[in-house]
Amino acid sequence: MKYTPLITNTIFLATLLGLPLSCYADPADSGDNASDQQPEYLNPEEVTEDDYAMMMDYSVRYEQCLSTKAFSEIGNYNDPRDVVDTAMKQCAFELEELNQKMTDRKFPPAYRQKYIQRTSNRAAGETLQIIMMEMASRQPPAE
Repeated sequence: MKYTPLITNTIFLATLLGLPLSCYADPADSGDNASDQQPEYLNPEEVTEDDYAMMMDYSVRYEQCLSTKAFSEIGNYNDPRDVVDTAMKQCAFELEELNQKMTDRKFPPAYRQKYIQRTSNRAAGETLQIIMMEMASRQPPAE
């Protein structure tokens, strides 16, 4: 039986891949120290007044953006939820910037997520209420 170069190469490659590979790594470079290399996050006592002011500033900017965009979209939809949803999508950049600032400042991920979610929910709820009243006031009176 003749072995063609293709068959020979395939057998050689299969044998090579089947061999157990061992590598030698410096213990200092091993993955066992991954827990020692976790990023350090701010402790609650390390949060400054400037941090709180920055967070509040972004919250206010998001609320203002949401209100402005919702009122500009009010004529495009019949459902106030659609109006607010569209405004939230258009203003998401404010929350993304806030997240980046908090990340740069080393706020813990769980705290960042909770704060941004709370800011978004509060602003959306308040805006939805205002948009519902505005849309209701634009309806012709029932006969």
